[in-house]
Amino acid sequence: MCQKSNLEMEMCWIDAWSDLLELVGTRRNVKCLLPNGRIVSTAACQGWLQESAYKGYQLQVVEGWVRGKRGIIVNKYLFGDSYS
Repeated sequence: MCQKSNLEMEMCWIDAWSDLLELVGTRRNVKCLLPNGRIVSTAACQGWLQESAYKGYQLQVVEGWVRGKRGIIVNKYLFGDSYS
């Protein structure tokens, strides 16, 4: 993993949380699919995003299908890698 400054790590997880909350909106019980295949709650997903950002990962948060319902899919990449 590449080293990022504390500010870059802070901004990474804040941006990811903002994306997550925007995608969830007012829906309840939205599930989040992590890169390792685990399905977690939105609150657990927030913790995973923060932890991953502090490990130096770049994060992607998108809407997708989780267990047949609209949910959230998150990915992590080494800082500087592209996910587009």
